Amino acid sequence: MYPFSEFLQKQIFDANGLVGTGKFKNDFRLTEYGKFLRKHWIDELPQIYDWLHGDIKLVACERRAPTS
Repeated sequence: MYPFSEFLQKQIFDANGLVGTGKFKNDFRLTEYGKFLRKHWIDELPQIYDWLHGDIKLVACERRAPTS
């Protein structure tokens, strides 16, 4: 854990915000390729494959951060 990491995390969250999908609007860590993958939900395919294969169970949706 880094010192003041909660403060930095709050700054990043406030600066970018979340869209309806629970992901950052303008995530500065993503490349153009990564933005394409996230936009079309292709980044979730490995989890879907694991679920279909029976390696993991589908229990519930991911919890979203509370809005204030």
